[in-house]
Amino acid sequence: NGEVAISANGKCSLMEAIINARAIRAGQLQADCTAGNLSGVDTVSLPSGGEFVLTAPHNTQFGPTGLPVITTGVIINGNGATIRRSDVSGTPKFRILAVDKDGSLTVRNTTISNGQGDYYVHGKGVLTIENSTISSNRADYGGGVYAKSATITGSRILDNEARGYYGGYGGGLDVSQLTLVNSIVAGNIAWGGEEWADLGGGFGGGVNMNHGTIIGSTISGNMATDGWDSMNYGIPVPGVGGGVWASGN
Repeated sequence: NGEVAISANGKCSLMEAIINARAIRAGQLQADCTAGNLSGVDTVSLPSGGEFVLTAPHNTQFGPTGLPVITTGVIINGNGATIRRSDVSGTPKFRILAVDKDGSLTVRNTTISNGQGDYYVHGKGVLTIENSTISSNRADYGGGVYAKSATITGSRILDNEARGYYGGYGGGLDVSQLTLVNSIVAGNIAWGGEEWADLGGGFGGGVNMNHGTIIGSTISGNMATDGWDSMNYGIPVPGVGGGVWASGN
């Protein structure tokens, strides 16, 4: 519990566990953690009710990211634990997690919070979120989650913000292909562009998606705000889709 960084101290930290879970060769393994399966999906199990506070990014492969990029099949069983970026003044901005195109990540019963970056959970691969909370994160696109494809079940997407130079997209979720089941998306904001930007309003305060299915879920109290079009003398550009903006089906 609480061990985050890579350190030869005999304790399996969160970073070391993820490195071992994604490893495909013995030479990639960290000695402080169980080896795991080099040819299949691995599970990282966090201590019940634990807390892991990230103070600096681990890598910059997709921009600053707090934890090692998921490159293979990985499951995080949180058991009620929290993974969050430190809120101490001076902490650099970084997202918590990123999934590469060949990776797949399942997050279960975990709270992820206070990430800040260009995209929050950067999902090029397959992303599944189950019985988890994604809260109080901020990014240009997808304040809570940005992904090509995501399945979210029994989860809470709360109080996240998308705020970019040209307007925010998906205050809670920005997912091209989304399946949202028995979940709550609430209190998220897609902000409009800065007053000196040329493009405008926020899109999808709660959800911005191309195609998707939403079943048995609540989308409430989200907002897509005005932006400002400096080419037209500061005329406000309305936000679109306070709850949901869907460009496809």
